[in-house]
Amino acid sequence: MGLMVWAMVGCAPVDSMQPRSAASQPLARGVAAGHVAVWDALLQGLTGTPLSATRQAGAQHARLASQFTTHAVHSGLHAYVDLTWRRPRALDGLYDRIANDLSDGKPLVIANYYGMWFDFNDNPDKNLNWGTYYGHARMMSRLERDKHTKKNYQHANWSLVHEMEADTDPLRVLVYHQRIEPNERWRAHGVEAPFDVFMVMQAWASREDAAVRMVEVVRQQRDRVIEVEVDGEQVTVDVGAAQVVGYFGHNLFYDYEDFDWDGLRDVPGRPPAPVGIASVGCKTGRVPGFPELVGHNVFVLLLSRQLMSSEGYSTLSLAEGVIDAMSSEELVQHANETYRYWHTIGEPDKRVGRPFLSHDYLMYE
Repeated sequence: MGLMVWAMVGCAPVDSMQPRSAASQPLARGVAAGHVAVWDALLQGLTGTPLSATRQAGAQHARLASQFTTHAVHSGLHAYVDLTWRRPRALDGLYDRIANDLSDGKPLVIANYYGMWFDFNDNPDKNLNWGTYYGHARMMSRLERDKHTKKNYQHANWSLVHEMEADTDPLRVLVYHQRIEPNERWRAHGVEAPFDVFMVMQAWASREDAAVRMVEVVRQQRDRVIEVEVDGEQVTVDVGAAQVVGYFGHNLFYDYEDFDWDGLRDVPGRPPAPVGIASVGCKTGRVPGFPELVGHNVFVLLLSRQLMSSEGYSTLSLAEGVIDAMSSEELVQHANETYRYWHTIGEPDKRVGRPFLSHDYLMYE
C-alpha cells in the first residue's frame, strides 16, 4: 500500500499562475526541517523503514519534504503526496492498462502538447518547435520520403487523419494514425488482434497553458474529443483518455526564479488509471517542475537530464517505445540513439550526450 500524506493549512485561495512569494519560502523551509522526524516516523510505522535509511536518503528526503510543505504552507490547499511512486518502478502497470483498453476495443492514444519557442510563437509554421526543418510537425510531414526516419524507426507509417488551425490556443491540432500488429510483449499482456494508435499533436503559443493542459489530461482526463475518418469509418478519439501524455519544448520552469511556478502542482485530481508521461526539453528530469508530477498511477516514460534540443525525432522515439512496449532502459537507449543520430548527421565526430532518463532507469539513481 502506498504511503499517502494529506495536509491542510488554512483555506486561503491561491493564484496558481503566479510564483510563490519570497516571504513564504523561508517559512516553508523551516516547516520542512521540523518535519524530518515526523516523516521518518510515518514511513517507519507504515513500511518498517525510515526514509533516512532508504536509498534515497539525505538530499531526496529534504527535497520531498520541502516540496510537500512549501506547497501546503503557500497554497492553503489539500496536498497529496505518494512517496512510493518516487522510486524506480517498471512500466508493467502502464502496459497492463493499455492492454486492457486495447482488449476493450479502445485505441492507444498518445497526446502531445508542444509549447512554441519564443520567436514566432503565434505562428507555428515558422516556429522552431513545430514548423522548421526538425520541428515536430515538419518531420511528421515528410516521413514517407525521409531516409533517416525509415532507418531509425520501425513504426513510422503514420497517416494524417485530422488537422485544424485556429487563432487561439491550441493554434494547430494534428492527428496521426497507424494500425499495429502486436509484438510478443503485447501478446504476453493478452493483446492478440491488431490495434489502432492515434497520436494527437497540439501547438500552443502559451507554454504554460500547454503544460497545464497536459496535466489536466493526466489528472482529470480533460481535453477535446475529435472525430476522424479511418478506412472510410468514423472514429472518435477521446484525447482526455490518452494513456500517454507528453510536453515538448522549452522547459518553462527556467522562466521563473528558482524554477518556482505552481501552475502544474496546483492542477487538482489524481489519475484513476495508469498513465505515462514525457517531457522533452532542457533538464526536465533534473530541475524542479515536471518531476513533481510523479505520483499515484503516473509512470515516467521520458524526461531529460541535460540541456538539449526538443525536435521531431523525439516525438517518434516516444511513440516507438510505447508501441513496442519497451522497458524504461530500452526506451531511454532508443531515444538516446536517435537523438545522437540526428545530431551527428554530417558531423560524425560531434560529441553528443545521452539526455534521457525514465522511471525505472536513471531517474532515481
